[in-house]
Amino acid sequence: REGVSELEAAAIVQAAVESTGVDATLFGILFGDHTAVGHAKSGNNRLKQGDVAYIEVGGRVDDYAAGL
Repeated sequence: REGVSELEAAAIVQAAVESTGVDATLFGILFGDHTAVGHAKSGNNRLKQGDVAYIEVGGRVDDYAAGL
C-alpha cells in the first residue's frame, strides 16, 4: 500500500511466507529509484503512487531452498 516502507513491507512478506511453514529468506524489497541499485538493502524508502516495486524472497523447506 502507498506509504509503506521497504522494511515494513519486508516484515509483512516474511510473516506471510513463514505462516505457511516455510523458513523465509528475504533478499530485499525495494521501491522507486532504489530498485536501480542491484541487491540493495531494504530501508526506510516509502512506496509512492507509480513506483516500481522489486521483491526478492526465497524459502527453505526440509533442506530444499528456492526463490519464490
